[in-house]
Formats: sequence, structure tokens, C-alpha cells
Amino acid sequence: MNNNPAPALICNTLLNLLDELQYNDITMSDIAAAAFVGRRTCYRYFSTKDDIVRAITDDLMDKLAKGINNVIGNEAYQLGFYDVALCYFQLMEDNIDLLRKLKKAKLLHFIADNFEQMILAVAMKTKYRGMSVSDELMNAVLHSEKYYEFIFKVAGFWRVTVQWIDEPDRRSAETMAQIVCKF
Repeated sequence: MNNNPAPALICNTLLNLLDELQYNDITMSDIAAAAFVGRRTCYRYFSTKDDIVRAITDDLMDKLAKGINNVIGNEAYQLGFYDVALCYFQLMEDNIDLLRKLKKAKLLHFIADNFEQMILAVAMKTKYRGMSVSDELMNAVLHSEKYYEFIFKVAGFWRVTVQWIDEPDRRSAETMAQIVCKF
């Protein structure tokens, strides 16, 4: 999210309201009132509460890209699969309360429904480091056999994550990275 505090405040307010109310019972007016902002301010940034959840999940993926870029550090570093898996599970561990809240509210589908596109966007942000990628290249990637392999692997990654979220004796991020590397 940008430097303007209003969108983050609105997002956090929705998350706090989920402690008290069911998602379907929360209105944009409820969010505005609880955030102590006007409804117009809410609607300036988000058309619906679904847009708020999307912003929350997009922010999570942006954090993943930043984490991977921090590990890469310089152009010479070759990032391996374990490094990516470790960054991913460390981020998920750092945001476990958010993930559990989204799961309890039955909102993980905001991530699951677009997980492969989110991870592809993370890959583009990390591999190409902000370079613009042509529409032709993206179209070629999205219609290749490799993309189906990518979707297959990413779906497994997500299902492992969903299982891991609620484990009573949740394994560490390092252990989870090691496990997925064995696959």
C-alpha cells in the first residue's frame, strides 16, 4: 500500500471487524464508522469490501516480492527453489494471524482464486526487477506448456500452505521449505 494511511487504516479496520462480525454482515458503512473516516473516504479507495480484501492479499504478495528481492540483494546472486520457498513460508509465518483470520472468515479464496497470477506477478517483480515485460512475452508465457506446469506446482504449494496454517504444532518455515523441496 502507498504512503497514504487511509487505505491501510481501512484494511486494518475490516480485519478488526472480522473479530466481531461475519464478513457478510459487515458493510462499507460499518468499516467507515469503525475507522472513523467518512463513507466517501472509504469509497475513494475501495468500491467494495471485496476490494479491501484484495488489497490486503495484494499487499501480502508485494511483501513476498520485497522479501525475495532482499535475499537476492545483488544481480549476481542465483536464487534457488529453497530460497524462494523459505521466503514464502517466512512471510506466511510472519502473517499467520492474518491467514488464520482470513481462513476463519472463509476469505482465503481471495488468495486461492488468483494464487498463480499472484505468484507470477511476484516472479515478474523479482526476476525482472521492475523492468517492463511486453504483452507479447506475457501472452507467450500464459499459453505455454511450462505455464501449466507452473500452475500445477503452485496449486500444490497453496494447498500445503492451507494445511500448514492450522497445524497445532506448526512446523517452522525452514522445515516447510525443506519439505516442499523434496517434492
